[in-house]
Amino acid sequence: MRPEGFIPARFSFTPAARSFIEKVRNDAENRERQPAVALSVAWGTYTNNDGEARQGVVVGLYMKSEVTDAIASWIQDVDGLGVIFNTVPDLAPNFDGKVIDYAETRWFFLRDPVQS
Repeated sequence: MRPEGFIPARFSFTPAARSFIEKVRNDAENRERQPAVALSVAWGTYTNNDGEARQGVVVGLYMKSEVTDAIASWIQDVDGLGVIFNTVPDLAPNFDGKVIDYAETRWFFLRDPVQS
């Protein structure tokens, strides 16, 4: 049973995003000495290295010690990754049908899927 307010994730990850997530996950697990059990995906305001505030997709990790039963009920599968989609209904459409990509110069960002 999903919690009240649950919003299904309608996005996917590119190979570049998955690769960087795996690197971050490995670094975090080595540093924290515990497994990362889920990703957090949200829309947020953040400051890049250039000092300018931007809005966009933010990806983080939940470590095992942070995941209670209540939090675990929010985890959903996206491309084989456990994801907690931390958003509100007004912002969820930003993600609909998009892919989360990664580039060293842009970090994580949303884009339209490539049509074949």
